Amino acid sequence: SELAAAESSIQRLQEALQSEIEHCRTEEANLRASQREMHDRYESAIDEREAIESSLQNRDEQLAESTAALDALKAATAGFEERLQEAAAASEVGALAAHDSEQAEWAARVEALEVSRQTLLQEQEEGRLELET
Repeated sequence: SELAAAESSIQRLQEALQSEIEHCRTEEANLRASQREMHDRYESAIDEREAIESSLQNRDEQLAESTAALDALKAATAGFEERLQEAAAASEVGALAAHDSEQAEWAARVEALEVSRQTLLQEQEEGRLELET
C-alpha cells in the first residue's frame, strides 16, 4: 500500500513536471516569436529612418539647385533692368514695351522659383522634424 502510494505520488510528480516542461516550452516559443517581431520592427524603423534621411538629402539638393537657379535668375533680371533703364534713357518707346514684357516674364519666373524654394524649405523642415521624432 505504501509502495502504491509512493508510485502514485511519483506519477503525479512526473505529470506535474511534464506539464511544467510543456509550459516552459510554450513560453520559450512565445518569447522567441516576440523577439523576432521586435527585431523586425527594429529593422523596419532603421529602413524608415534611412528613407527619411535620403528624402531630406534629395530635398537639400533640390533646394540648392533651386537657390542657384533663383540667384542666376535674379542676376539676369538685374542685367535686364539695367538694359531697360538704358533703353528708357534713349527713349526707345518700342523697345521699352518689349522690355516691359520681358521684365514681367522674368519677374514671374523669379516669383515661381521663390515659391518653389519656399516649398522646399518647408518640406525640408517637416522632414527634419519627422526625423527627430
